[in-house]
Amino acid sequence: MMVRSRTNLRELPASWMDISLFLMGKPIKSVAVVIDKLVVHVSAYFIWQERNNRIFNDHARPPDLLVKKICEVVRNRLISLKLKITSKNQHVLDSWGIGAGEDDYVGLM
Repeated sequence: MMVRSRTNLRELPASWMDISLFLMGKPIKSVAVVIDKLVVHVSAYFIWQERNNRIFNDHARPPDLLVKKICEVVRNRLISLKLKITSKNQHVLDSWGIGAGEDDYVGLM
């Protein structure tokens, strides 16, 4: 899947409880962990929103559209954060199309 391939969540547990426990055990010390947690939160929100649209509005969006929206929201949130670019996290940000600005902080590529 497009979203998971940009994170360290390739072997994420299947249940929400296991996912919560998995993420709670990770201290926020790197950009990769911030992205992992953000992707799970944004995905949960859009899955919940899609569920409600299907139940109450009889309207379903294609999965590709949901993936695109999740990636867009995560990327926009990352751009809005003030993150110092280091060699350790540059490749993670590159996968989201985010590079260093003039002052070596996160910005648009």
